[in-house]
Amino acid sequence: GLLSFFSIRHSSQLINNLRNTKNRLDAINANLEARVEERTRQLEKTNTTLENFANDLEKQVEQRASQYEEISHYNRTLFQKSPVGLALCGLDGKLVDVNQSYLDLIGYSEEEAKQLSYWDITPKDYEEDEKKQLKKLDETGQYGPYEKKYKHKNGSKVNVRLHGIYVELDNQKYIWSSVENIDEQIKTHQNLIESKEKAEQANLEKSQFLANMSHEFRTPMHAISSFAKLGFTRSSDEKTKKYFDRINVSAVRLNKLIDDLLDLSKLEAGKVIPDYREHNLTAVINETIKSITSLADEKLIDFEINPNKKILIEFDKELITQLLLNLFSNAIKFSPENGKIIVTIQTYEDMAEISVMDQGIGVPKNELERIFDSFSQSSNTDTGSGGTGLGLSISREIVNLHNGKIWVESPPKSNDHGTQFFVNLPTRQSILGDSKNNFVNENSKDKRELVWKNEYSVGVEYLDNQHKTIISLINKLINASENSSAGFNYKDILDDLYIYINKHLVDEEMFLKKNGYPFLSSHKDLHSNFKLRIQEFNAASEEEPEDFLLKLILFLRHWWDYHILEEDMKYKEFFEKE
Repeated sequence: GLLSFFSIRHSSQLINNLRNTKNRLDAINANLEARVEERTRQLEKTNTTLENFANDLEKQVEQRASQYEEISHYNRTLFQKSPVGLALCGLDGKLVDVNQSYLDLIGYSEEEAKQLSYWDITPKDYEEDEKKQLKKLDETGQYGPYEKKYKHKNGSKVNVRLHGIYVELDNQKYIWSSVENIDEQIKTHQNLIESKEKAEQANLEKSQFLANMSHEFRTPMHAISSFAKLGFTRSSDEKTKKYFDRINVSAVRLNKLIDDLLDLSKLEAGKVIPDYREHNLTAVINETIKSITSLADEKLIDFEINPNKKILIEFDKELITQLLLNLFSNAIKFSPENGKIIVTIQTYEDMAEISVMDQGIGVPKNELERIFDSFSQSSNTDTGSGGTGLGLSISREIVNLHNGKIWVESPPKSNDHGTQFFVNLPTRQSILGDSKNNFVNENSKDKRELVWKNEYSVGVEYLDNQHKTIISLINKLINASENSSAGFNYKDILDDLYIYINKHLVDEEMFLKKNGYPFLSSHKDLHSNFKLRIQEFNAASEEEPEDFLLKLILFLRHWWDYHILEEDMKYKEFFEKE
């Protein structure tokens, strides 16, 4: 019985244990099922996200591919339709890809062009230039701007301007070039040069006509003035004397007009050869003021000079005195009584500046630009001051002859009324004998030959060679003047010199413009001045051959010195970049 009891009890415990174990297993199983369901939901969600992402990615790829195709088509269209020739060239010179504008330049079809080498369309004359551009390409990764000619299929030559860079495609280097047809530009430029020369010639003829007419008018005007004075002194009738006086006053004014016309025509025609010497500018200003003291005293006008100290610069004393007389006379005419005229002198490194400020009625702003034109007078000229309207034109020509600048401000910046004229003059008009010059006189007491010194160079080979040739020709001309019995023919030398300098001027202007450098107005005036002066010298050579040659050599030396000085000071930095 006891055994049976324990047996039943043990079985009951075992059953309970099994039941508990089952319950635990059920709980574990339920938990596992829940976790599996949760994980399954997460996986389904992740799968959905991945599917959406894949769909979005596929759409983006399709969109990007479409955009790339559009951009490629757009770029290709731009390439083909570009008005500038475009070419992709291998390092071996073979044309890989070209657009229609490039094909138009050379006259070949695309299929024909891709069989050509770059050298098939490049004249042999440019072989050395091409080497220089390729060297520049290797050193900087780009070449140009570079002008040359292409050989067209029909045998003609086409003027082109090229720029280029290195590009890399599929780990291989190519040269990408843009090529512009500049035939029309060159024709236009040549037409402009021809038109400019014709205008200069017309201006010279006008000046010569004015000079001749001025001489023709001067003789009868002197007679009229003399008879008017005679009639004034001999007449006893006051009314008659008044008429004679008016005739004389008018004759004096006409004579002044004739004198001014003659001066202006001489200046414009290049007949005036300045005598540049070192003078005390302040002393010349004081002397000029003293010469017109009576005019200033009539209106009780005072002159003030700041600073009144010695200033030495190079200029033609007679011409600068005439310039100062014009400026001072104008200031007196338009100043009120008891007024003051302030003359200021300032010096800079290589420039002296004179300003003349009055307290007059001023010049309307819309008239400032043409105030230096011939026969131009301010609309404010209603004070009976008269004048020919040529004084400021003459002043401008005198300043130009000194390689300076003149301008006006009205009212001045420092005042609310009046007018202020400014004149800038270089402190040195000739660089001969200066420590900074590029040419020196060798044995200057006995010889006038220009000697090349320090290998002056602007860094552009063909321009440098032209400089040396011009110096050689000037030296030959000097020798011709000193050795007339030795069989020299100065006219042949002068013809060569004229042709060569003109070529240099044209080449220099084209070089500056095509490379985007400024062609300064002062340098342009130097070019124009040379042509006008040489024409005038040629015209005078038959009348006074000896005097003519000495004056010509003086002009050439001053002109060429200043030409080189301006290149050295203003252009050399541009040339050296090239």
